[in-house]
Amino acid sequence: MAFSIYLKLRDASSTAQTMVDFGVSQPVARQAAPLLPWLELVLATLLLVPGLAWPAALVTTALMAIFTIAVSVALVRGQRPNCNCFGQVRARPITTLTAVRDAL
Repeated sequence: MAFSIYLKLRDASSTAQTMVDFGVSQPVARQAAPLLPWLELVLATLLLVPGLAWPAALVTTALMAIFTIAVSVALVRGQRPNCNCFGQVRARPITTLTAVRDAL
């Protein structure tokens, strides 16, 4: 997870392009891409704080659900955009396995 956050912080334009490939408008993707790794970092940290772990877990689950829905919708539409899921150094096209892994 930390490596994924690092890669997203280092290359926000790649993260923005991935978001666009998944159907997010370019203006929204440009603004959201630099914020996404910080959100992930804050959530990961809050998961370790007693009293804040449950709310952080709920937000984390919602974020993962959004990712899973985006992958599933793309697959249903017959699209296979590249994804740097979990900080992969090299982007790979999504597959059904990507959706299943995200759902689990």
